[in-house]
Amino acid sequence: MPTEPDENGEFFDDLDGDPAPAEFDPRSVPVRWSWLSRFSLSAAHARHAANRGNDDAGSLAMRLGTGVHAVTFGQPFAVYTETKTRRGKVWDEFQHEHVRRLGPHAPILNEREYAHAKAMADALHADPIAAPILFGEGVEHEKLIEWERDGRRCRSRLDAVLPGCWIADLKTCRTAQPARFVRAATWAGYPGQLCFYDEADAYHTGRLGPDGRVEHEIPLYIVAIESTPPYVVVTYQLDEFAIELGRRTVGAHWSELRVAESSGYWGGYVSTVATFTADDPDETMGLAVPRERPSKDAA
Repeated sequence: MPTEPDENGEFFDDLDGDPAPAEFDPRSVPVRWSWLSRFSLSAAHARHAANRGNDDAGSLAMRLGTGVHAVTFGQPFAVYTETKTRRGKVWDEFQHEHVRRLGPHAPILNEREYAHAKAMADALHADPIAAPILFGEGVEHEKLIEWERDGRRCRSRLDAVLPGCWIADLKTCRTAQPARFVRAATWAGYPGQLCFYDEADAYHTGRLGPDGRVEHEIPLYIVAIESTPPYVVVTYQLDEFAIELGRRTVGAHWSELRVAESSGYWGGYVSTVATFTADDPDETMGLAVPRERPSKDAA
């Protein structure tokens, strides 16, 4: 996710668009963290995200995020300079040719976006802690892994992985300041994402036990880079508590997925009438009813 969440959970701003058609069955697509994580909202949100796939890739936030990844890891991208707007005959022809040559998921950046992404990539390459983890010998980028979990097909694309040794996920953010980033990242479910990726690598490298559990732990990193100058980089390693949180999160979402798939019911937040309650009215009235400002005459 290229956008930073806040502590109120406002990190699913990419769930707009048309609802999933009634005939869509999520069992027809591999389980990816991008939509499994939506169970933190509801099964309905997860089904909607599973149907959408990558159709939000044209939004500014997604374009910048995927652009930084592409420039940083040497993946396909294009720079559009012909016109200032992304519409009209010239844009349509460029986009068509771009998709034909590079595929539908390679980002198209304008000159300013490219310069921005290049500066961030340079900061990552220059960082003495992040650079060896992201670009060290043997590290693979954008590695696609497919595996089975409880007989269900899964798919993950890992930003940077030295198979069987460590996994790193690159995150752009407004602030990488530890106290603020860790809180926001926890709300966003990043520990669960890294643990889901860890299962993928464990399957690929033989670290999964017969019970489907990861037997040999490896370092799991989040490399956070601020999206504005001076592009500060902070590398985080999940500790045992974050990993335990991540594994529990994956397990909880997986249980909800199996219930939804077996029942065919992809419900919303609650299945009954919800109770609307409030705290002590004497304490909350000041919040609900603005205090009357004194008039100028009263002064």
